[in-house]
Amino acid sequence: MERGEITMHYLFFDIEGANNYDFVAKMCTFGYVISTSDYQLIHKSDIVINPQSFFEHHLIKHKMAAYDLKTYKKAPTFRYYYPKIKDILENKNQLIIGWSVENDVKYLYDACKRYHLKQIKFKFLDLQKLIMLLDKQDNVASLENTCEKLSINKVILHKSDEDAYLTMKIAKVITKKLNTSLEKLCLQYPNCLSNVDEYIKHLPTQMEIENKIKKKKIYNIIKNNKIKISMTNNYLPENTICCFDVDLIEKYFDEIKEIIFLFKHCGISCTTNLKEANYYVYLNNPTQLSTNNNNQLICNLEFKKLLKIIEKNKVM
Repeated sequence: MERGEITMHYLFFDIEGANNYDFVAKMCTFGYVISTSDYQLIHKSDIVINPQSFFEHHLIKHKMAAYDLKTYKKAPTFRYYYPKIKDILENKNQLIIGWSVENDVKYLYDACKRYHLKQIKFKFLDLQKLIMLLDKQDNVASLENTCEKLSINKVILHKSDEDAYLTMKIAKVITKKLNTSLEKLCLQYPNCLSNVDEYIKHLPTQMEIENKIKKKKIYNIIKNNKIKISMTNNYLPENTICCFDVDLIEKYFDEIKEIIFLFKHCGISCTTNLKEANYYVYLNNPTQLSTNNNNQLICNLEFKKLLKIIEKNKVM
């Protein structure tokens, strides 16, 4: 925000996603609110997007998705909405405000990369950072807690346009309380301002770290995943413990990661020790070992068959 620049209106926006699996965020809604500089509502809308991916289990279990899964599935993809979202965000006559905006920038960055589209570039004010500086607090301020603190009524959390609207309400209360404007606060607290280019600058380091731990992570997930949740299907018995063939992991690395991610929510554990398992998932060569440490029969399960089981029980 440059000194003397005239802001025609404010744009508050928020993005919700289906999952961040494999470090790639899949957005499912883009909500935004346009207001005048004195917070008179001009427009409010929520764009529903088909993420072309599954929804994390906790979003479904705790009903954190704003719409039913059929609505997302029937919606157009990000590629369809890209021109509209790009126009909304790249309008020059506005100040863009969000809450923990870097998370939203990641959704946009990953979406553009997934669909091979030019990155959307814009500057933004992170109201969360501003609130933390104003209150001189180190703890991350959540949107919900901030609304409660400022006596702002919450409507529907995790619905993009409603979260954007709540962000606008917070901005209105703060500026009124301080008898100032967002433009002046931008000048007072420039560290709360950033842009997409700054975000992209830090990506190589993040990607380098992710690549270094990628191979190790899969083994750690297999070794440590002992989550037990009631089964929702009849294909594998409850308390199943799977051991994956090492050659299978090396050849189908991404597929195995997704399977283990889904296993966490359907009562199936994983191990790297065959003697602890009661199922051995193989690619070409089944195991000849007949019993495990508990004197239970170790069943061979072909990888192709397991994929069919998982596909039938995926959320989306």
